[in-house]
Amino acid sequence: MGFLDEDDRVVMNLDHLTSAAKREVLDLLADGYAPPIHDKPIYAPGKVVRAAIEASVIKTLLWDRYATEYDASSPATSSGYSPAGTSRRPNGCPRNIYSSLRRGPS
Repeated sequence: MGFLDEDDRVVMNLDHLTSAAKREVLDLLADGYAPPIHDKPIYAPGKVVRAAIEASVIKTLLWDRYATEYDASSPATSSGYSPAGTSRRPNGCPRNIYSSLRRGPS
């Protein structure tokens, strides 16, 4: 079907996925891989673009009944959304659950 190349690795056992990924990264480093250098800054859209997306895409999906009110009010689409790395918790997320999510697995 053309989805995979001959050099692509497929790991069927999820227990081996992390070690296979680590091996792949170490192989890339051994071959001299370096991340690409960007000569121009990369800009991220801000609140204005987010508002435009909410107004045009999310509301249209709601009106056409392709999305539910629940979909539109999820933390990723609500106005209480904060980008990763910020300390503000999403709307409706209890403080104890949010705190444990930010700490990571124990």
